[in-house]
Amino acid sequence: MDNNASGVNLKPCPFCGGDAAASTDERGWHFVRCEVCRARGPAHPPRGVSGRPAPSGLAAEWWNFRPNGGA
Repeated sequence: MDNNASGVNLKPCPFCGGDAAASTDERGWHFVRCEVCRARGPAHPPRGVSGRPAPSGLAAEWWNFRPNGGA
């Protein structure tokens, strides 16, 4: 399911299997959250350490990471 503004397919929630959606908080930080259990992946700022815009889809990449190739 393409449920991310960057066009990255998000994996289901690793905790409940629910659908996930990309979001941005009031400060502009990007993250992915489960629509069912509200679990949330790591957030990243709108700009990187260098002051340049953070790569598009970084929050989705972090959400989709599963240790040892897990589902």
